[in-house]
Amino acid sequence: MISLRRNEQTENMKYLIASAIIALTASTSFAQESAEPLNEDQQVRREMRKEHKQEKWEETKETLQLTAEQEAQWKAIHEEYKGKHKELREQGKNEETKAAHKALRQEIDSRIMAILTSEQQEAWEKMKMDKKRERKSQNAKGRTVPRQ
Repeated sequence: MISLRRNEQTENMKYLIASAIIALTASTSFAQESAEPLNEDQQVRREMRKEHKQEKWEETKETLQLTAEQEAQWKAIHEEYKGKHKELREQGKNEETKAAHKALRQEIDSRIMAILTSEQQEAWEKMKMDKKRERKSQNAKGRTVPRQ
């Protein structure tokens, strides 16, 4: 009976050590991948995306005439969901993650709509439709439009 317990303990220990080695290897390789420096082209594109995002944010604030309180709430909502989007992106592209992204966007949008006045809601819906129309138009011409 004692030898059986020792065998079980030995097997459990082997499993624990193997799991730790796998986890350590995976985290090390992930850290190496994410630590790779960006080349100049990637840095330029990253900066351009940041600038474009900032321009769109300024345009949105101006069009909707957001109050300081609404602006803070809007940013808090997006900050809350940023990590969730990142997790989904890391899972890769498939139908499941695509559906999860869509559900997340709808959840964010409903929370955004809740902080807007009825006039702002109408303007926001118009902005989204214009953006969708623009994206379809650009895609029809064979060009891609950066996501915002």
